[in-house]
Amino acid sequence: MARLFTLAICFFCAAMTANAQVTGTVTDAAGEPLIGATIALKGTLDGTITEVDGTYSLDAKQGILVFSFTGYATQEIPIEGKTRIDVVMQPTSYLLSDVVVIGYGTQKKADLTTAVVVIDEASIKNRPMASAAEALQGKAAGVQVVQPSGKPGGDISVRVRGATSVLAGNEPLYVVDGVPTTDIRGLNPNDIASMTILKDASSAAIYGARAANGVVIITTKRGKEGKSTVTFNAYGGASNLRKTVETLNTKQYRDLINEILPGAYDPSKTGYTDWSDEVFGIGKIQSYQLAFAGGTEKTRYMFSGNYLNQEGIVAPAKFNRYSMRLNLDNQVNRWLNVGTSINLLRSVSEDTPDNASSGRGGVIMSALNTPPFLSIYKNDGSGQYDPNPFQASWENPIAYMFGADQQSTDTRIFGNVNAEATIFKGFTLKTNYGVDLNSHQWDYYLDPFRTNYGRIQRGLGQADKSNTNAWLWENTANYTNTIGDSKFSLLVGSSVQKSRWGNSYLSGFDFPPIPWLPPSTPPTPLLAPPTCRSGRWLHSLAASRMTTWANTSSRPPCAGMVPPSWRTNGARSPRSRWAGVFRQSRSWLGWTPSTI
Repeated sequence: MARLFTLAICFFCAAMTANAQVTGTVTDAAGEPLIGATIALKGTLDGTITEVDGTYSLDAKQGILVFSFTGYATQEIPIEGKTRIDVVMQPTSYLLSDVVVIGYGTQKKADLTTAVVVIDEASIKNRPMASAAEALQGKAAGVQVVQPSGKPGGDISVRVRGATSVLAGNEPLYVVDGVPTTDIRGLNPNDIASMTILKDASSAAIYGARAANGVVIITTKRGKEGKSTVTFNAYGGASNLRKTVETLNTKQYRDLINEILPGAYDPSKTGYTDWSDEVFGIGKIQSYQLAFAGGTEKTRYMFSGNYLNQEGIVAPAKFNRYSMRLNLDNQVNRWLNVGTSINLLRSVSEDTPDNASSGRGGVIMSALNTPPFLSIYKNDGSGQYDPNPFQASWENPIAYMFGADQQSTDTRIFGNVNAEATIFKGFTLKTNYGVDLNSHQWDYYLDPFRTNYGRIQRGLGQADKSNTNAWLWENTANYTNTIGDSKFSLLVGSSVQKSRWGNSYLSGFDFPPIPWLPPSTPPTPLLAPPTCRSGRWLHSLAASRMTTWANTSSRPPCAGMVPPSWRTNGARSPRSRWAGVFRQSRSWLGWTPSTI
């Protein structure tokens, strides 16, 4: 009997332990209940939310409870046998103190009156990205990021303010460490510290007419005072086509052709080639980065090297990028700071004509339309690609992929040197000199033997070379001051930018049928080698003022902000034109009773 009584006591205690509950109330600093606050048992899927009166209950005896609510700091409290835990949530006011990089300066989030979105390093970290523009994807409301083609190294379309022009470009203006550009394909995503998107006209007006499609300000990582760090990042991946488009087999294709054109199909053609299997393979991507960062009280540095290799699911498309970045900051003395940001990169890409035309050209369309009875090569042992019998100009997919040899090489130097002097408290002068040098080389050769188009042209060779040089010199003066509860800042500056483009193109045909034999006569030029050069000067004057005032008397608090800016641009290419852009936005926080 005693044993039965002891066993009953054990079962009762176990039941009480299993049903142990923790209850409590979640309130804010003023004692008001927080409705919908989340309470979770750390490391498990158990959790609950607060009721209308801020109360909660959760089955748990031990562990750590995690309390969270939007706009408030997360708290972790151990249970330690307690059955009631009341929590007072503290607002995350530090978020409003975060500094945001805007045009020609910085500003606190609390002082922003325009549409600005910030993507910090934590949002970019550990994401396998080949292009810096991919960091914007899914991170900013209203910003459209689309990749028109999945080929390696392909362009990415970014729309900050939608499509605003039919003939002109719709890409935003990128400002990388103070240097404006329209191309960030070579920028290493691992070097980015933050991206600020100026979405509306008011925030972007400080950059003038070039900001009509929005502005994306990119700040790269810089060294910090303290212990030197060495960071190595590497990742790899593979991709394939999950599902291919179902096409006709040889019998189905024969029945269709005989229905459309009776007698047009050769009944001896009984072979079968699955062109989707021949075209689509396994894509690969791998990236390696080694970075060194550190510094002292006077000098800080960050140096990184990156290698990216990307192979597409359709051969021979591939993209290789080699990049190096050096960021230096030095405090010469107590009133002068100098710095530099230099980015060297080289990219090599091999292309494949995925969609050569709106008809049947290109690998993808050819894989869907090429007759399934064709072989890759002719059966006569000549090594020529098997052409389409219904239209000789339609090559089979493998001919589009490997018929021509083509390669693009880009070499770029992008960076700036700047100096900032503090003349007296609150007044600084800054000068910034930036360069963007880019050399592009594209080579194409189609032999006169393997493809039908190559035999018609008797071989075709093309070469295109272009050089783009741009330099920028900006000078700004900034004054900030605080009087009582009111703050104001004034920025005045000038900018001079010169761009120059040069392009040369050469094309020829009539090559020897056997490539390794010297031609009896030189190849015939298809076009005279054209060479063109053009340039443009851009002069700008800008001014911006930020005023913040507050009323902290015995009446309810209120605050207002009025940040206007003005910029005028003048271009000389080939004639001079000047135009100004003015913007102003206002905000009002709180209220003040009117008295009469």
